[in-house]
Amino acid sequence: MSDDILNNLKPKLEEIDPQDVREPAMPMPIALQEDNDLATFVSRGDVREKLVAVGIPAEGLDSLPNVVKATRTSQSNWVVQRDRSKTDAQKEREEAAYSYRGHILAACRWNLRRDRRGLATVDAIANGEGVADLIQDLRDLASLVDDRRPAFELDTTFDPEAKAEAARSSASDLEAGLTAERLRDDQAKSKDTRDRAYTYLAGQVGEIREAGRYAFRDDAEMKARFASTYLRAKRRKRNQPSVPKAGPEPGEPSEPSTPSEPDE
Repeated sequence: MSDDILNNLKPKLEEIDPQDVREPAMPMPIALQEDNDLATFVSRGDVREKLVAVGIPAEGLDSLPNVVKATRTSQSNWVVQRDRSKTDAQKEREEAAYSYRGHILAACRWNLRRDRRGLATVDAIANGEGVADLIQDLRDLASLVDDRRPAFELDTTFDPEAKAEAARSSASDLEAGLTAERLRDDQAKSKDTRDRAYTYLAGQVGEIREAGRYAFRDDAEMKARFASTYLRAKRRKRNQPSVPKAGPEPGEPSEPSTPSEPDE
């Protein structure tokens, strides 16, 4: 049934100019959940009436649940093809990398528990998904451990120098493995379909969100229902002003340069 919905949508997906096709701007499970919630919300009679009144075609609102289903199917198909074509060696490298990442994140959360900025950096690193983010996470964690090394002195279960080097080596191994891999035709096509479905859904959702903010511009509570909770939280975290400190407290580690935040 879900495959039929996707197949019915494919003619429209194939009309999208390749230059306009884009990859997800947030983790797909979050995007699909938010868009599914929006589809349910705009099916309410009072909300639907307002959106139609400002120019959103009724058929666009009616088709949104199926577009979400088609995009979910395209994501599942892409994940299956991606994992099927991945070499066992690369899978092992990824498993090792995730293990390093989890171990270092846990050690950082514990040993930097009194370091507000250090914990904020850890939280930023912990966001994101995918191998590209994993590679960057390992390098950012290695830099953080190097910069905050005194904070780990009392933890005899964690060797900061060795763990930082292991993280960097694991990141390099992963990157080399990615460079060596080549997408097979079926995998490439599956990813292209997923990206096209996401692009189509994002365009439809973006127009509905914008229309909703206009239609309910005098109702702050309703207007807020048309914003992405995930992207709003990301913007809030990014724009949160840093509080300057007069200097480190006795025994508090100095501030490092903060690793870059993962791309949305």
